Order: sequence, then C-alpha cells, then structure tokens
Amino acid sequence: MKSLRHRLSGASDWEEFSGTETTRALPAFDGWNESELQVTDVKSGKRVALLAVRLYNPPHHQWSIYGASVTRGVFDPPMIGQFNNGVGGFYSQDTWEGRAILVRFLWKIIDTNHATLEQAFSDDGGKTWETNWTYEGERLLQ
Repeated sequence: MKSLRHRLSGASDWEEFSGTETTRALPAFDGWNESELQVTDVKSGKRVALLAVRLYNPPHHQWSIYGASVTRGVFDPPMIGQFNNGVGGFYSQDTWEGRAILVRFLWKIIDTNHATLEQAFSDDGGKTWETNWTYEGERLLQ
C-alpha cells in the first residue's frame, strides 16, 4: 500500500506501508461485510489502522462504504457506488484541510484472489483528480 505524504499540494513523495487487511462477512446481513486494515510505514514505522463497513442496497444495486480511522474515531461520509465490469466507482463529498473536496475510490477486480484500490481527491469539482492512496490486495486462503 502507498500513501501520498502531502495531498493536494503538487507533491509526489509517497509512504509505503506493509500490513494486513482482514475482511469478514456479516452473516446476519446478506452481502454486508466489515474489514480492518492495519499497516506500518516500512521506513518511519508510522502505523495506520482503519475500519470499513460495507453495506449493500439491493433495490439500487449500490454499495455504501463507511470508513473510520482509530485516530479520529468517527466515520467519514459514506462512499457510494457500484461495480460494472469488474470496476467499482465510489464517490463522496468531504473536506481536506478545510477545503471542500470530492473523494473517489476505484476498486478493480483483477481475479478471484486479487484486487486494487485507488483513492483520489478533487478540489475542482471533479475536473481533475489526484491519486493519493493505492492498495493491492491478495486473498490469503486459510
């Protein structure tokens, strides 16, 4: 996983993290799941811990992704979207350092055991996007 150190600043220096994400289905809620991500920057030792809850809305064929970091202790505005042809596009409105922004997640299913995620911010209403987080996931079978 990589994270841009300084977002929406024109910077191009990235932090590289290593760690695990654990995703569990919530059996009482058809199609819903939660995941925990715990990673550490391989150079600085900085740790990131996140929780995501994914809810599926069958009538609208859309997912809502609610995410929270343990440092903030609140859920961010939900990312809402859907998958088409193996690519999931999810969007929300939020703020970054006092500025109104749009946030985009692009999930790409590579195969049954691999997926990627790119997070991007836009501070110009979606005309341009800056990717600031990338993730390559691999299912570890137990």
